[in-house]
Amino acid sequence: MSDWLKDHLVYFAEGERSYKRPKGLDDDQYWLWQRFHFATRLNLEAGAYFCRQVLGAAKVPDELGFPGLAWRQLKWYLDAFFFELVSAHDTLLQELNLVYGPRLAIDKVRWWKIKRKQPKKLRQHIDRNLQTDWFGRVVWYRNTAAHRMYVPTDTMRAGSGEGEHPWEYDMHKVNLWYRDGDQRWQWEEIQACEDYLKKVIKHVCEAWSIMESDFEDQGKGS
Repeated sequence: MSDWLKDHLVYFAEGERSYKRPKGLDDDQYWLWQRFHFATRLNLEAGAYFCRQVLGAAKVPDELGFPGLAWRQLKWYLDAFFFELVSAHDTLLQELNLVYGPRLAIDKVRWWKIKRKQPKKLRQHIDRNLQTDWFGRVVWYRNTAAHRMYVPTDTMRAGSGEGEHPWEYDMHKVNLWYRDGDQRWQWEEIQACEDYLKKVIKHVCEAWSIMESDFEDQGKGS
């Protein structure tokens, strides 16, 4: 059985998924780490699902079907998409907190609180990604959807026909709007969601790859 995430901390044998075991964890901690790890995988899988829904909804002109339904679906899927991407990063931090310390309570885990306990290579990897423009935009989109309103979008259309029906458009595309570091509004085509998904997956999977040397091939997952 192949794993689309190429997860270095999980292996498949005889149709079962098994988890490698972090060195130095007792049975209860190992059980908890498996749950965090599965949650991180679940977030990435949900991100991939909602990315497909976003791009599908963006292809449907607002006037097609029930009034406003396509627009509302786009908003729902965008909110869910960015929520899952940031959640994948957050549950990864739960893994790191448990495996390397300082083993804070779940609701206290923040990167700046656990950073000093992480191996140097892992610390550099996380820091490098957190400082990128793309990660900052993903967090901006998620925070906007979660705390302010919804992800701002607009629609661009062009057509050679004289009418205004959806089937007469030669071009119909959706753009995302965000504020940059100088608080200026910028836009990007909605296909950027695919790139965000790929970058978050790479961010998480590279962290798992770095962690692999601190794991052993034993223990069954559920």
